[in-house]
Amino acid sequence: MARPGPSKGAGRPSKGDRHLITTRVPREVYRRFETEGIALDLSNSELVALILAERYGGPAVPAALDTDQAELLAS
Repeated sequence: MARPGPSKGAGRPSKGDRHLITTRVPREVYRRFETEGIALDLSNSELVALILAERYGGPAVPAALDTDQAELLAS
């Protein structure tokens, strides 16, 4: 049985203040999106946040990309 209440130190660190969005896109667009996310080793959420930050300004998400991810994004 799980412990009641939040556990300290468990889970991922917070990425800061965020707003949840949900959308439906054409399957072909999603396939291209998914392929790019896999190539960059980003979750769907991270890739959407990165695209929106690039388009509208704001902090890039995720805050820390590894070298391979940064090189792929630069190309």
